[in-house]
Amino acid sequence: MSETRELRDRLERTQVELRQSKEALTKLRAHYARERESLERQLEQARREVAELRARLEPTSAPPPPPPVAEPAPVPVRTESFTLSTGLLALMRVPSLEDEEALGRLGRTLRMGLVDLRLRLGKPPPVVLARMPLPEARRVRDSLRAEGFAVVSGELLSRLATPLGVRRFSVGPTGLALEGERGERREVRWEDVRLLLPGKRLVATTRTETEIVKDGFNRRPRTREVTVREDDVHPFLWAYGEGLWLSFTRDTDFAGLGARRELSAFDNMRALVNLLREQAPRVVVDERLAHTPRLSLPLVDPERAYETAGELLWQSVLDGLL
Repeated sequence: MSETRELRDRLERTQVELRQSKEALTKLRAHYARERESLERQLEQARREVAELRARLEPTSAPPPPPPVAEPAPVPVRTESFTLSTGLLALMRVPSLEDEEALGRLGRTLRMGLVDLRLRLGKPPPVVLARMPLPEARRVRDSLRAEGFAVVSGELLSRLATPLGVRRFSVGPTGLALEGERGERREVRWEDVRLLLPGKRLVATTRTETEIVKDGFNRRPRTREVTVREDDVHPFLWAYGEGLWLSFTRDTDFAGLGARRELSAFDNMRALVNLLREQAPRVVVDERLAHTPRLSLPLVDPERAYETAGELLWQSVLDGLL
């Protein structure tokens, strides 16, 4: 009887866990459905605004009517911007998931339920909370900061926004002399470097190989083309400042380190970080991307997750949160 009772109890616990998992899955599906509807509404609104902007900027096909005899008054030049900017709202310090009072205040401002909010806050910061027009993101940011939350807002990065890839550099008494991948030359003073982000990124590559296929009926073996996928971890070091975004990779020549130069690209980047720590008076080093070879952010293109995280961390430096 004891074994039967134990099996029955175990079955009941399993059924409860299964029921809870189904409920959580249902809530997760509903959460993503609401996000999708919100994104579709924002996309439709952006399309309408683009259509209005084009209608406003494109010249009309019909010629304007002849002016009256009296000269019309000069029309003042419009100085307003028609830029359509999408903003991101991100949390830089996550409250405890057991602090229902703090989660309640955060959920009320964002209009999110506790279950949805806990799902969103389950990953380390920066945690993207919402994607909305930039003015609205700034307004919600100010409201959340008044509630005591470490929140930043920023414009969603364009796919054309990329760092300056450094081919080689030299170290001088006042800073670095850089040469970019296209031969660009730039001088960077020590005080201009404000943020360093060492990181690792998993990059998938594919190549085509010729495979020999043998069978028992044909004496001569056949060949066929097969696609091979490989994942490789690429280290990088990003440096930020006012109007500055630099990228040091394993393609960079680190001869400029002199006696500090190491054998591997990863160790050379570490040596460069140590050098900049010593020389740059205002630099902040954040190593969270070095421990995340696979990074995903909600509401963000997966291929731009690292760039978006870097931009949010740079914004937190500007706002005094790092």
